[in-house]
Amino acid sequence: MAIPDMTSAGLLPPGVHDATLPEVEQVFGSRNEHRVELFQKFTQFLKVARSFGLFPAVITDGSFVTDKDAPGDIDAVLLLPRADLAKLTGHPNRLQILDQHAVKSQYGVHLFVDPFPAGPWTSFFQHLKPADALARKLPPTTRRGVLKVTL
Repeated sequence: MAIPDMTSAGLLPPGVHDATLPEVEQVFGSRNEHRVELFQKFTQFLKVARSFGLFPAVITDGSFVTDKDAPGDIDAVLLLPRADLAKLTGHPNRLQILDQHAVKSQYGVHLFVDPFPAGPWTSFFQHLKPADALARKLPPTTRRGVLKVTL
């Protein structure tokens, strides 16, 4: 698995690209001190997510996987088999994952959980926000790539 080169617009090419956590660190988490700190928080969060034993993978997206020097956070979508949704909502530590404000505050991760096989959140994050498309001088329909890391 290799993360593809970014387009001339500073985005991953459209699609869901499989990557390992070390690859994500090498390409996006080591470019400067700010990104190193974000990536370290992200790996701490992933340790918590793995401890649940419910999430097969995480999708990483947003400005962190672009050429932006100082992204504000890391957008992430934890994939959850629909059959395990009840296990998550009944888990005694569920707020470690479900309290979006706490996750963002502690780990710098803007988190979503996607329990649907078709992956609506994964699809949603492949669209550029209109302001981002405008800033990059791209059509508003431009799609970008996201990274999928197996947990």
